[in-house]
Amino acid sequence: MGDIVVAMGRAFGSLLHPRMLMLMIWPMAVAGLFWLVVAFFFGASTVQWVKNYLNTSAIAEWTSQWFSFAPVAAFLGWFALLVLFVPLVLITASLIIGIFGMTSMVNHVAERDYPALERKHGGSIAAMTVNALFALVVFLLLSLLSLPLWFVPLLWPMIPILLFAYFNQRMFRFDALAEHASREEMKALSAKHGRDMVLLAIVLSVIAHVPVVGFFTPVLAGLAFIHYCLDKLAILRKA
Repeated sequence: MGDIVVAMGRAFGSLLHPRMLMLMIWPMAVAGLFWLVVAFFFGASTVQWVKNYLNTSAIAEWTSQWFSFAPVAAFLGWFALLVLFVPLVLITASLIIGIFGMTSMVNHVAERDYPALERKHGGSIAAMTVNALFALVVFLLLSLLSLPLWFVPLLWPMIPILLFAYFNQRMFRFDALAEHASREEMKALSAKHGRDMVLLAIVLSVIAHVPVVGFFTPVLAGLAFIHYCLDKLAILRKA
């Protein structure tokens, strides 16, 4: 846990650089605008689909003995749209950063904090893109499969956090090591520190759902994984 705290502290320090602040702004703006347009054109139909799904569910049939479930379904439909909007914006911004910003972020951190670390180029830009798209596809499939559980009060806060954590660790740990580690080193680090990387991703996912603070998370997540992974790579080589 101590290594995760150190990586987070270093990530916050790197976040203050003007280059990183610019990376924080434009991907979030693009992602937010994109999903606002999507919501404008498809939001009403999505809400209607959720309403129809809930109105034909076992819960609606059970509650119909006492009251009409239709108003509740309408409220939950709009609530689901709002709940989905924030993770989708964060995921899209993270995807943009993973494809277009991580190389710049890795170079920035490596030049300042790990200048002696040899670059073995275990992953290419094409491999980073494929990895990011694979993470996105799995994230979307898991989101669709788990959608009914989002209406369970005790589960819906946990499900977005775990899904976002999966996406972060799947994408950023590969991107953080692609420039410096060989393929064998990437496998060794994933095997040895995989659990800690998942824990780091969960911590970042929780932060992402804090109002306002979540605005910083996509870049912060990238920087945290870069610091954590490059530090562990340096230790691996010394050993």
